[in-house]
Amino acid sequence: MQPKQQRALELILAGHSVTDIASQVGVRRETVWRWRNDPSFASQVSIRQAQRRQSIHDELDAGVIESVRMLRGLVADTDAPPGARVRAATALMDRAGLTPAYAVEVRHKAEHAQQQATEQAFKDPQDMAREILAVLPQVLAVLPRDEVEAVLNDLPRFM
Repeated sequence: MQPKQQRALELILAGHSVTDIASQVGVRRETVWRWRNDPSFASQVSIRQAQRRQSIHDELDAGVIESVRMLRGLVADTDAPPGARVRAATALMDRAGLTPAYAVEVRHKAEHAQQQATEQAFKDPQDMAREILAVLPQVLAVLPRDEVEAVLNDLPRFM
């Protein structure tokens, strides 16, 4: 690639107009248009644009990772002011797509499930007995008769 084409390539990558490129390189606009339509030159433009996009993407990725580490460090820093720690935690949650309301909802669901399990464990014995009696015909229908009779014979006689 000639030095003028190399300079034109750099100006294209920098976003300059065809008129500006022609002026800075010292050629006519038609020459810049011809270079742009040349497969070899266009290929170089595409390759360099892809490399530039990748470089920018890599820098952004590194910045995101560094930012997340910094925020996580601030959240864990017990010497940091509580307000700063909360703002850092909120920023992390926001970036992850989690809102404080989501965290409260998850905690509420867990507490509700625990409460239901506890209530089930301390259910009224009479209600439990009624539930057992309600399903007893279904149990008797699926168990072998001798097994049912053995269990019934082991029950104390209350009636």
